[in-house]
Order: sequence, then C-alpha cells, then structure tokens
Amino acid sequence: MSFFRRNAAPKTETFEAVEEYGRLAAIWVLSCNDENPAMSYLGIMHRVGLPNRAAAEALVHARPELFRKRLPAPRLEAWKTEMMQNKRLPRWLREKEEKERKEIIAALTPEDFFRNQFRTAPDAPVTSVELLDWGLEHIDRLRKAAVDAADEHFKRVQTFVIPMLSTAVAVAAVASGCWQQQQQAAAGVQLKKYELSYGPRQQAYREFMQAATMASSSATAQNRPGVADASRNMEVAFYGLEPFLSEQERSTVWNEFAVLSIDCLKLADSPDGATEVELKKRIVAERMNLRQQLTAALFARSEV
Repeated sequence: MSFFRRNAAPKTETFEAVEEYGRLAAIWVLSCNDENPAMSYLGIMHRVGLPNRAAAEALVHARPELFRKRLPAPRLEAWKTEMMQNKRLPRWLREKEEKERKEIIAALTPEDFFRNQFRTAPDAPVTSVELLDWGLEHIDRLRKAAVDAADEHFKRVQTFVIPMLSTAVAVAAVASGCWQQQQQAAAGVQLKKYELSYGPRQQAYREFMQAATMASSSATAQNRPGVADASRNMEVAFYGLEPFLSEQERSTVWNEFAVLSIDCLKLADSPDGATEVELKKRIVAERMNLRQQLTAALFARSEV
C-alpha cells in the first residue's frame, strides 16, 4: 500500500467552490513549467495550499483532459534510485530525516504521481505559451459554466418552486428565499475573489510572455522595429504584474526584462555567425528564466 494512501484523508467530493478553479489553474501552470514533468500529489498539496493529498487528487482526477494519472513503473524506479542517492529530491522530501526519507522513497508507487497530458515523456520540455494559455482559458470556461449553472438553479427555484408553496408553509418559503440569497452572495464573493486574484495575474502573465515571444521572434527575423514594439509591450505588461510581486521579485524581473530586450536588439542588428548563435541561445535561456520566476511568484509557493 502506498505511503500516501495510508496517511491520506478520505477522498473528497468533486470541488464546487469557484476558488477551486483558481487552485486548478495553479496546478496546470506548475505542470506546464516544472523542470521535472512528474508531479507528486503531496508536492502539489504543499505548493498550492491544499489541506491533504485527497484534495489534490480530486482536482487532478476531475480533469483527465489536462492531467494523466500515474507514472510508469520503470521510470519511477529509476528516479527512486537517484533519490536514494540524494539526487533530484523535491523539497518536501529534503525536509525529512534521512531514515524517514528513505522509507518514504521506498514506498512510493506509480499512483502517487501524475503528469501533464502534453508532457508525458521523461525529458519533456516545458509547454509553449500558447498551450499554457489554452489550458488557463479552458479552466476559466469551466469556472464560468459552473457559476452560470448555479445561477440557473436559483432561477428555477425562484420561478417554479416558491410560487407553488402553499400559505401553510409561507414561513418556510421566506426562509428558503433567504437561504438562496445567502448562497448567491457566497458564490458572488467567491467569484469576485477569483477575479481579483487569479484572473488579473493570469492576464498580465499572458501579455508579458506573449510580448517576450514576439521580441524573440522579431530579433531572429532581424526586425529591429518589431523588437522595439515588443519591448514596449513587455514594459506595459510588467506594470500589470507589479501589484502581485514583492519588491525583490519586481527588481529581479525588471532586470531580466532589460537584459532580454538588449540581447534581442543586438540579435536584430547582428550579422550571421558565431555571435548570432550565441545570442539566440542566451535569449532562449532568458525567456525561460523569466517564465520560471513569474510562475513561481504568481501561481505557487516556491520549491527552492
């Protein structure tokens, strides 16, 4: 029996609160951007702020179009061998005492892990910005559908059920109406919390990374005006990110953005040769570094 299953709380029902869609979006972003495509339920529990492994499992299992359950056994065994040698250890395992850590590693099973449906290979690279955006938009559509379904339910109750109640249960009808209003208000609070948190972060992140991609493409095509336009768009998008970043994170991201813009301008002006090849490598690395820093700062607790 898996170590996690022995210690997990009973499996929860499928999530209903709007806030859960925000957590689902955070899991999606992590599964797109983590260096290791194999994700553990316990690691996700700590990083996203879930109460137990069962809650993480319920979120993942509810969306098979986004996530694939299990990790192939041979692949897990190879990783366990490395972890027994204190290599490639995730943070939640590094925090354990050596004896307990080795017992947990030995007890790991394929069912303790999941993967992004689009990163199933052992050496799968991080996903494209376009695929990341598609997943976030898909989750947002699910959220809106859930809210609309709840509103429709309340409308049906108000339209058909309440008028049919007899005068003998008038007091109950009034109480029912109050309960419905409370539920609608609670749903509105959850929706507003989502809109004020994950929604703006998601939008600002998408605009920033799209501008970074455009700057890189323009530089490769030696389109200097295109690089300049994309750099200005990145700067505007950065101001949308600032409210969600700490002072240190703002400074780090700004400096990385400045370096990327300068290298893109150099590449747009450079002739063919070794300098161009080196600049292209640096720009790719700088974009990936920006992407990792922003996803860690905006969508999850750091694993460092």
